Order: sequence, then structure tokens, then C-alpha cells
Amino acid sequence: MAAEFQTLFGGEWKEYKNENVEKVLEAMGMNVITRKAAMQCTPVMTFATEGDTIKVTLKMGPKTENTSFELGKQFDSKAMVEGKATALFSDGKLTVEMTPSDGDKKSVTIVREIVNGEMVQTMVCEGVQGKRIFKKC
Repeated sequence: MAAEFQTLFGGEWKEYKNENVEKVLEAMGMNVITRKAAMQCTPVMTFATEGDTIKVTLKMGPKTENTSFELGKQFDSKAMVEGKATALFSDGKLTVEMTPSDGDKKSVTIVREIVNGEMVQTMVCEGVQGKRIFKKC
């Protein structure tokens, strides 16, 4: 499974457009200042595998977050939602369920898939859906 994941997602991706992301961030419980700052940054994500471990580097402006996890096992999340997360890879899609440790924030589901050579990241929180679309660097 790691080989299939690496073939599809491996490498660096940069966002070039998004749809309704600020509304998702609002539904998650982020304040207006945090939302506006997040929307000013162009995220760059790098995916790599090492054995059964998936490594994700997220760069947003001056901030860089590194996350490593194994599919199907709970891990600590610091990107977007600080708390616990679980990732699954099935049918070419990476699905991450994130549950915040802060009770004022809401859970979010993120599904990443490759569509026509682009990585489409669909985020859903409380029924609000947004997308970030990335091109490979």
C-alpha cells in the first residue's frame, strides 16, 4: 500500500486555488484573525514514505509542520487541528479524521485524491465543505 501511496502522492504539491476553505475554518471554530492569516498563505505539502510510515511536511508561510503516521493507527496532529487523528488509504484516497483536543474546536475530515494530475483536498466540518487544489511542483 505504501508503494501505491508514494506513486500517487509522493513529492511536493503547491496549492493554486481553493473553494470555500474559509467557511470550513470558521465551522471548525477558528477565529477571524487565524482564518484570515491561513487564507493569506499558500500551502505547500510534501509526501514521502519510509516503510509503513507516511511523512507529511506542510509549509504555510513561515510555519512548517512535520507529521509522521502509520495508516489505521491514531497519531498526534498539530496541523490544522491540534489533537488526535487517524488516516486510511483506500481506492486511491487518503482520508484523515481529525479530532481536536480543544473542546471549542470541531472535528474535520480531510480526503485527498489525485484528479487529472492535481491533488484535490476536500475538507468537511459540520456539513460545510471546502477544497484546496494543488499542482505538483
